[in-house]
Order: sequence, then C-alpha cells, then structure tokens
Amino acid sequence: MLRKQKEDRIERYEQALADVGYIVFVDPSGVNIRIMDELRQELVNVGARVMMLKNTLARIVFSRQGREEICSLLMGPSLVVAGEESEMGRSARLLAQYRKDYRDALFAVKGVWYQGKLYPAEDFHLFATLPTKEEIQARLLNVLQSPLRRIAVVLSEADTRFVRVLRQRAENSASE
Repeated sequence: MLRKQKEDRIERYEQALADVGYIVFVDPSGVNIRIMDELRQELVNVGARVMMLKNTLARIVFSRQGREEICSLLMGPSLVVAGEESEMGRSARLLAQYRKDYRDALFAVKGVWYQGKLYPAEDFHLFATLPTKEEIQARLLNVLQSPLRRIAVVLSEADTRFVRVLRQRAENSASE
C-alpha cells in the first residue's frame, strides 16, 4: 500500500471512529460473504457503523485518540461495529443473535470499548441486555403514569359509588 493510500485510510478511520460511544471488536474469520453482508445491512439499519480494519493503521488511529488499550485487541482480522452510545443495546443484541444462530462459531467478540473503558469479550453478554433508548423512555413513562392511573381509578371509583347510592335510593323511592 502506498503512503498516500495509508494516510487516506488512517484519515477515514479517524473520521469514522472519532465520535463513537461504543466499539465492538469482532473476529470475522470463517464468515461467508452472504452472512457478512446480511449482518452489515442489519447493523447499519440500527444505526451502527461497520468496517474492517487494517490493524497496523488502526493502532495508529487509536494511539492518536488516546485509546492505546484498544490496541491489544487488534490481532488477526478485525471487524469493528461502532456507533452512538444510546444504540449500543440494539447492535449488541443483533450481534448476540447472529452468534447464537451460528453457535458462537462465527463472530467471536474480541472485546468492547464503551464509555471510555475497555471490557473483555466475556462481558459482551452484559451489553446485549442493555435496553434501547426507546425501551428506557417507555419504562420511565410507565413509572410516571402509574400513580396517575391509580389516582384516576380511585377518583372514578368514588364517583361510581356515589352514583350507585343515588340509583339505589331512587329505586327504593320508586318502589315505595
């Protein structure tokens, strides 16, 4: 690779990885092109960036960004899934589903960089259980609405009792 090509690729890596909230490092060994394209498309649909890294150039990028600890993961083929912090759960769940579908034989996770910290591959399952932004919002809305629902039920129950008493009284008056 010519020096200009290397510099261009380093610049592309820097732009793609500069403002990400998470990075999942995956070993794509043994994955056929059809499955890889399918996974890439699904990850892009949930807002992730997917790219194959040239390790020597990626080491330069991560060193410049002050993320030297990531360089320990750059052995062998490296597929990187990166994106906004709030979308980590979706991407991790999708990767976990592909791993499950292929009995962990494909898409071996090397490690995860999240919120400025590097996590080992063994901790990947924790990220696959992270709720999405929409799930968190729905849970919060449910928690906030729950007391209001209870108050509405109590208030409507009081009105219902009052109406029953009036109805019973009217029926008693009519039968007399």
